[in-house]
Amino acid sequence: MNNLSLNELVDLLASPDPHLRDEVAYSELAIRIGSGAEDRHLRELGDRLILQLKDEAIQTRTFSALVLGCIVERSNHNGQLNRETLLQWLESFANWYRSETDLRGWDEELGWLHAVAHGADVIGTFAQSPEIREDDLVALLALVAARLLTPTTWVFREQEDERLGRAAAIVLCRSELTRSTATAWLGSVALAFSNSEPGPTPPWASNTMRTLRVIYIIVDRGFQAKDPLEFRQTPFREDIETAIARVLRLASPYTSEL
Repeated sequence: MNNLSLNELVDLLASPDPHLRDEVAYSELAIRIGSGAEDRHLRELGDRLILQLKDEAIQTRTFSALVLGCIVERSNHNGQLNRETLLQWLESFANWYRSETDLRGWDEELGWLHAVAHGADVIGTFAQSPEIREDDLVALLALVAARLLTPTTWVFREQEDERLGRAAAIVLCRSELTRSTATAWLGSVALAFSNSEPGPTPPWASNTMRTLRVIYIIVDRGFQAKDPLEFRQTPFREDIETAIARVLRLASPYTSEL
């Protein structure tokens, strides 16, 4: 298996066999991309993965997104991909992420699928790109809100809220954001909560409340980046915490004293 070509590995991202897809294809692609061994093929590979976000098989879509994140992360270090390419990919990725309906984290036959979590990791990687500007960061925060507010029957149960919350916190650490843009994205969440009807908590609302609490904690405490010497905190911690607390009050009477 170690002698598989790049194309063969990408083909295996569609495999229904979780071992071949995750342990062989994804793991090997992540190593090759991260090491620079595939630097000559980053643009071509990224373009192919973007097309696979439209594949009929859920595992193809979610693992193509995950590998796309590896490519963007590599470019964050070597500057190989230009802003135009990254924004084209980001637009296509966002179109998939906000509209994906299969949100299963784990499937007994297919193994890990994790559309929400994989997409969250990609958001966090795009957010660290030197090519990303304030308007792009605002769009990433809007994408987080859109993913949370899209009606679904699926309740997060495989730490999707943890990974999406972390992704949002990474965006919020960028110094290009202002006090206003760091909190404005919460307006759509506040509106959704305000317009919700009495009765059982719908899955989207549960997912959203839990993710907001994760964001609150990470924003408050900061987090360790991949570099062990780098500890990140948002420049507008108190403003974001206040805004999140106000939004949570709309949905939960148990947070009325926040």
